[in-house]
Amino acid sequence: GIQKTFISHWAGQLGLAAATTGNAKLQGEIWDDADPQFDNHSYQYKIRNSRIAIKGKLLFDRGYWLMPWVGASLGVSFNRAYDFTNTPLIFEALPSSNYTNHTKTAFTYTLGAGAQRSISEHWQLGVGYEFADWGKSELGRALGQTMNSGLVLNHLYTNSVLFSLTYIA
Repeated sequence: GIQKTFISHWAGQLGLAAATTGNAKLQGEIWDDADPQFDNHSYQYKIRNSRIAIKGKLLFDRGYWLMPWVGASLGVSFNRAYDFTNTPLIFEALPSSNYTNHTKTAFTYTLGAGAQRSISEHWQLGVGYEFADWGKSELGRALGQTMNSGLVLNHLYTNSVLFSLTYIA
């Protein structure tokens, strides 16, 4: 990335961020005919997120050993929804077809804050907090489904502890 100092003790960084995650496990109940009295099935599936983004940071540098920062990123994510299974909760419930695996490309963004320290002329170490919106995810159609898609989630929000290693060109 690049770093530019402006307005006294303020510096800005701009660079490329890439990230991938482990599995986010989602679960819930299926209501037959959209009626909560008929919650006859449970379901679960996983989402794996990979993303690439432009990331910026605003740092306050007074020459102390730590520099506080705020940051944000905008980019594209690839959300793979997979391993959907549904399980009848009562013996009278008929089994349903499972949705298929699907990868959805979506808009993603992050917001964060933290502190970092220079360890050499070009390298910095940091720690912080980051809120992320992974964007939309979607399962594929179930066997025999002819319309629409599988289960859709418009946003998946995450909260993370962020450890960073920054290279300043």
